[in-house]
Amino acid sequence: MNLLYELIKKLAVALICLLPTPATPQNQLAFSNYFRDSTLRIDYFHSGDAESERIMPDQIYLQVPWAGNPRKCIQPFELGMYKACLYDSASNHLIFSKEYNSIFAEYKTTGPALKGIQQTYHETVLIPYPKRTAMLVIEKRDRYYKLSEVYSTYINPEKKHLFRENLTTNDCTVIPVVNKGNPHTCVDLVILAEGYRASELDSFKKDLSYFSNLLFSVEPYKSNMLKFNVNGVFCPSAESGADEPQQGINRDTRMNTSFGIFGTDRYCLATDNKSVRDVAAAVPYDALLIMINHNRYGGGGIYNFQTVFTSASDWRDYVFLHEFGHGFAGLADEYFSSSVAYQDIYTPGVEPLEPNITALPDPLNVKWKQFLDPELTVPTDWNKTRYDSLQLQFSSLEKERIMVIDSLRMAGTADSELEKVANAFTKKLYDLYRERYDFFKNHPLKDKVGVYEGANYLSKGMYRPTLNSLMHRFDADSLKYGPVNEHAILNTIRYYTEE
Repeated sequence: MNLLYELIKKLAVALICLLPTPATPQNQLAFSNYFRDSTLRIDYFHSGDAESERIMPDQIYLQVPWAGNPRKCIQPFELGMYKACLYDSASNHLIFSKEYNSIFAEYKTTGPALKGIQQTYHETVLIPYPKRTAMLVIEKRDRYYKLSEVYSTYINPEKKHLFRENLTTNDCTVIPVVNKGNPHTCVDLVILAEGYRASELDSFKKDLSYFSNLLFSVEPYKSNMLKFNVNGVFCPSAESGADEPQQGINRDTRMNTSFGIFGTDRYCLATDNKSVRDVAAAVPYDALLIMINHNRYGGGGIYNFQTVFTSASDWRDYVFLHEFGHGFAGLADEYFSSSVAYQDIYTPGVEPLEPNITALPDPLNVKWKQFLDPELTVPTDWNKTRYDSLQLQFSSLEKERIMVIDSLRMAGTADSELEKVANAFTKKLYDLYRERYDFFKNHPLKDKVGVYEGANYLSKGMYRPTLNSLMHRFDADSLKYGPVNEHAILNTIRYYTEE
């Protein structure tokens, strides 16, 4: 009987996918005809490697009112490697869609996954609560960005046992920061406390205020502040900070955040997705941010999944705004010289989805041609050889510093001598840093939109729109996303707020 049911279900999904999607404008989809004003949180396990994957259901939760824009249930952007689609079973109409990335999507591009080592991650899709039976289809993109089904299930609102109320988190406190209106017509941000002990509530409030003010000091958020709601949620951790596995440090925190994701020491994410979503469920949210009580440089941003940043590092402003660019607007990294764990990410000749990088530097068709400076050539000569030389010197010196200090430490060298050696290296590194900083600050093209080679971990064959930006490096002389990135962010703000 189960086999027959599964066969019927798969045939139904195939028929739905083959039917043409109704040409209903997004702002004419009557939300109240299809949905209640509530949220279904659909949790599942995502397993596999580079070549195979499987989604297994976990639990469905009925939560707080729906945060999304009821007039824009069909997401207009093609930005994620996964897409959640909801079809009304009675009419076969597509009534909701949203694209996203995930930790598993990134794992697929790493060395272990390419070797066939399977891994499992917990993930969540949020959808508005359907009034009648609907079919949820999760699709994935291949190397050519073509979508195909990876999972499907019926959502039947009449079967109440399918839904379970979230367990109340009695020790959590909601802290409103910015309240500009109805969640349906605002961008709703939730910032979760991670690694803050019960005695550190005041520190969380102070940090929450700091980063909220920072966000609205930068364009295009500054000009659109009236379209945002921001809430903090404080749930205390037993210990401060986050796990640092490469340093042998493990801390008991609420959401199990950890540095060293995929072997990259600075990459920090929250791996306990269920705990993250339980805490975030205290308020309606469109975007989820996790603020870690830590002074280390690091963080991470995954589109429509999570944005993670530390509260007290020297580069906290840059990291927060940079990672939020990933998590909120699906922007790509524009740097290309730092080490990452990803391998073989892009298919040659295939244009990436992200709005701020391109593999096709055609002056007539480059994706940001409306912003191009007419005086610049495409591709744009920016003296990349000089920058590469500075970066190579910096990276080589940093590796030498680590090797020398580790060697001296193993030989039992006194701490005072180690400090002298470390300070000498720090001065040399700072001098190189200043040269790199001056390269950008004094560059004749620093404010011009062109097509600059070097982007998203690739030195050759991938291009970015500006010399430097918040999505490139932190040694810029101001916190700016640049015209192309600002345009992409503004489109996302409009998606959540405009009719």
